[in-house]
Amino acid sequence: MNKDNKVYYVPKDSPVYPNRFDTRIRLRSLTRGLLSQTEVTQYLTDLPDDASNAEVRHYSEVVDEADDQGNGLL
Repeated sequence: MNKDNKVYYVPKDSPVYPNRFDTRIRLRSLTRGLLSQTEVTQYLTDLPDDASNAEVRHYSEVVDEADDQGNGLL
């Protein structure tokens, strides 16, 4: 990010400095040349695999629990 690009310029020490790989702005960053597809692929490859921490829950279980608690999801 440089100062010439007024749309994206935020000082690096700012708390609102955007994450370049944020999916909400990734396509825009790719289109404007601020990010390359190679960088995105490398970033996704380097993400840790947290599948062992996941809990598989079926939709019917979640809806039944919510209904029993009176949340009225249905």
